[in-house]
Amino acid sequence: MTTTSRVLVLGATHAANQQVAEAVLKKIDTSKDTIAWSKVERESSFLSHGVIISTKYYTAPVEFHVHADLCDDWASYEACLLIWDPSDKASWARVQDTVERMEDHSFDALLAISTSSVDGTMSLQNTLDWCLDHGVEHVALERAESEDPASNDEATGIDRVVEALQCTMWKSMEVKANSSSDVAPTPAPQAAPPVAENPPVTEAMFQPSSNNVDEDATNFESLLQEVQSIRAQLNREDVSDDQRRARAADMAMRLWNLLGEDDDSDSD
Repeated sequence: MTTTSRVLVLGATHAANQQVAEAVLKKIDTSKDTIAWSKVERESSFLSHGVIISTKYYTAPVEFHVHADLCDDWASYEACLLIWDPSDKASWARVQDTVERMEDHSFDALLAISTSSVDGTMSLQNTLDWCLDHGVEHVALERAESEDPASNDEATGIDRVVEALQCTMWKSMEVKANSSSDVAPTPAPQAAPPVAENPPVTEAMFQPSSNNVDEDATNFESLLQEVQSIRAQLNREDVSDDQRRARAADMAMRLWNLLGEDDDSDSD
């Protein structure tokens, strides 16, 4: 039976939650012009839509669940997107209350997403400080006017949300068997000419080495196995919440570095 991971979306108005979720889904699957939601009737009804998150190294079936409210069923989800409106103070208060109710539960990805830029330097700093203290990443869908776009090359807005989800070690993740098949093989070397003091630069020098690709795939599989082992360790009752967050952050950073290095090499 195929495992499907889940992303919890809640926080602001139901319409805003759905709008942000649709923007993320369309960014993940660019073939989608519209999102056909399925309504699930349970103790807490919600909208559901599935998508395949695919990177160079893995694929993972993931369902997005948009809730108007949730009865603290955190364990069913691996990632959580908390939507809030900076023009509505009660919206941010709901985000804070939701995080407080999570108590010891740790998500592999926990993001607070503002539907617009946060007004005022102090307000923004207070928001970022609170997120940092509670292990939440803050993402603004709109860039603040005071922010210099040339000063930061990191992904922002919806792009950053998708990047964070791609760097999540999903339980439904399956490593691609042909992760190196899309890389052109290094051309076979020709007979070596006499050695010159300044040998000419050739295109072959910039071709990715198949050995490096194999090494990346091996590193990814090794990291995946380590994550599965750590998950089993963190399920023990004697592991504190701080330890869970620290190990989860370490794994996320290592995966981000692996995928980030690959993105850099692809853009060169």
